[in-house]
Amino acid sequence: ADYVAQDYAVVSLQAPIALGAHRFAWYRNGTGAQADITAARHQILTRVSQIQQQLSIPPNRTLLAGFSQGAVMSWSIVFNAPHSIGAAAIFSGRLPESEGRPTPQQNRRNLPQLFVGHGQNDQRIALALDEQAVALAQQRGYALSFHRYADLGHGINPQELTDFKQWAAGLSLQKPSS
Repeated sequence: ADYVAQDYAVVSLQAPIALGAHRFAWYRNGTGAQADITAARHQILTRVSQIQQQLSIPPNRTLLAGFSQGAVMSWSIVFNAPHSIGAAAIFSGRLPESEGRPTPQQNRRNLPQLFVGHGQNDQRIALALDEQAVALAQQRGYALSFHRYADLGHGINPQELTDFKQWAAGLSLQKPSS
């Protein structure tokens, strides 16, 4: 709780596909990945909406956080349903392969704020893939804070959490948008 914005609901959901001890997935890699990603995006959006209603939190005060496949899903939501959230924290992710060219956003106002962190030694999801997603987000008008971590592989380290905490504190200082 020390790493969250005070007036945001932080949503980080556990993926439904159990892979083993403390390991879960949103989608299967391979031929079924796109169908899984589409279904998972709808599941996430439904759950986020339920949480927003239960807590009386508007979308612009909802921060979606994801690591690895959760980060892939966060990118998918950022580009396909940007007005469903106010911010996203993306840890070691990439765009889904089929979403390399998301449709242009009609309204650049009130796009979610983004925190993106990625280890330079990530052997599971190459840093270059997150860099491509960041470049596309910048082209689309998203405000973001991008951090690369020299001594980090596929994980989250204390420096990344500190950077996230500072970024999230800045969200709380901003005026709510309608």
